[in-house]
Amino acid sequence: MPRLYLLDGDREPDDVTLLAGTNNPSTGERVNVKFLPGTEIENYLLVPEAIAQAIVEEASLIGGVEPAPAPEAVRAKFAELVAADDESLFPRGHDRRMEQVKGSKLIEKLYDHFGHLRYDKNRSGQVIAKHLTAGNAIGLNEIIERLDVLAAA
Repeated sequence: MPRLYLLDGDREPDDVTLLAGTNNPSTGERVNVKFLPGTEIENYLLVPEAIAQAIVEEASLIGGVEPAPAPEAVRAKFAELVAADDESLFPRGHDRRMEQVKGSKLIEKLYDHFGHLRYDKNRSGQVIAKHLTAGNAIGLNEIIERLDVLAAA
């Protein structure tokens, strides 16, 4: 069965070279490894509408957030955070390119700001993803392009 290893884009150049040149010990064939252009898979979850809905959904489990954050408020805080000189959001330097932001840290800060909620990559990522739609999802074509390699195999 063909396999594709899809990894975050925050790898060091030496790691990329090493991983891309790795062979399967059983078959001897080159391991099919692709890297996302974004720093983290969470970068594809950076959709204010989906984040706002996820915050409300997760907050309802612990007593709710009053008032529920509007997507516009999440979008404004999102822009404010990205514009700030915060090394935790841009560990490789602040060049303001969204693919370079550490998506998990940005979502963590939004969760804390709008409900003092703890962002959990697995649980919260799934809740946000379920609120993505064809109309608001970002960058999915980048993932599809990398998966097309597997379909062609």
